Amino acid sequence: MKDLGNATVVIGIHIFRDRVEMEKISYASAVGSLMYAQACTRPDIAFAVNALGRYLSDLGLGHWKVVKKVFRYLQGTKDRMLTYKKSDQLQSVKQTLTASSTMEAEYVSCYEATCQAVWLKNLISSFHIFESISRPLVIYYDNTAAMHFSQNNRSYTRSKHFDIKFLFVREKVWIFILELSILL
Repeated sequence: MKDLGNATVVIGIHIFRDRVEMEKISYASAVGSLMYAQACTRPDIAFAVNALGRYLSDLGLGHWKVVKKVFRYLQGTKDRMLTYKKSDQLQSVKQTLTASSTMEAEYVSCYEATCQAVWLKNLISSFHIFESISRPLVIYYDNTAAMHFSQNNRSYTRSKHFDIKFLFVREKVWIFILELSILL
């Protein structure tokens, strides 16, 4: 099968490959330059550069257009800067577990945010600046299914495999330490 070469038609769909044109373009070098800029001074392009880096071996003209678009974005925003406060907790990592659904992935993210929020609440309470933080902490969701799972005491067949530690969110909702709200 390999001796036949690349397919041009699969199930009636014509496949256009523009690899000949791409051989003249130094795509890897351009993506490497973007990675350097992202690592040193421009964290705002991290997502785009990560996505572009996935196509170093099987790229097309569309990928090159996106690289040029990122360079134009950098050129247009070189006079601007991101400003973070010292108190900002910035973290962007891929989840270490494989989620079987979007709801599970969102629920795990909510668990991580809840752990940070409860820790900060306990830290502030330990300073005795306030008597206590009586209101429930509000965490905004953009996934309705994950929010309903957190608020209901039902067991679902698709969620029976959730690790017990993730039920921490549900427990905090039940004892009114945490309130979940839909992000509109």
